Amino acid sequence: MGYRKAGSFEGFCSGGGLSQLGRMCILRHLERGDATPWAESHRGSKALTAREIAGAARDGDAIAREVMALCGARFGEGLSILIDILNPQRIIAGSIFYRCRDLLLTPMEQAIRREALPGSARACAILPAQLGEQIGDYAALSIAFSHADR
Repeated sequence: MGYRKAGSFEGFCSGGGLSQLGRMCILRHLERGDATPWAESHRGSKALTAREIAGAARDGDAIAREVMALCGARFGEGLSILIDILNPQRIIAGSIFYRCRDLLLTPMEQAIRREALPGSARACAILPAQLGEQIGDYAALSIAFSHADR
């Protein structure tokens, strides 16, 4: 549950949501007794970040990879709804997708193939934002400039 709403897109596909999802997966594995050393080191941690999860996934930790795969699948499911409704040629994704494309792309694409209308899915490219980490800065400046003359 992210943002006080079960199944929230932000709860699965944002840095804060990924952190919460990571803590939940770690707890589940600890309770089952099959935690990895990385998960053991984060037992009860409230400070787990999306960056740490992605780093552990890239280092091969099975639980961190599970978290990232779940995030990618939920991201793909959410995008499938947009693809079906809007039939876009491109979706530009920033934030988590920009930083973790290598970890999210395969489960995202699998979910889109499973969930979206085939023709619409084939016609839509999912691309990382070319502005990268600066996309929020440009968005804020754009809004500030648009309201400067008022």
